[in-house]
Amino acid sequence: MKIILFFCVILAVIFLVPHWSAAQKSAVAEGPRPLVLTEAIALPGVQGRFDHFGFDRKNQLFVSALGNNSVEVIDISARTRVHSI
Repeated sequence: MKIILFFCVILAVIFLVPHWSAAQKSAVAEGPRPLVLTEAIALPGVQGRFDHFGFDRKNQLFVSALGNNSVEVIDISARTRVHSI
């Protein structure tokens, strides 16, 4: 009786282990997805490149515009430029 039980356990291990490892491989998370442009906020009069970005609790984005030697303040909620420093 113990021999039959032993063989049943061995057969179960032989047939089930590959299925467990295949299930684990399919559950592995994918790599990071690339960023996708969803919307653009117009900044008329701003030229050149942007270098540094900052964000505050008022939902404002601070962008340094190097071509203009300015800092642009953008309201993310309203999607408009609030101020140019």
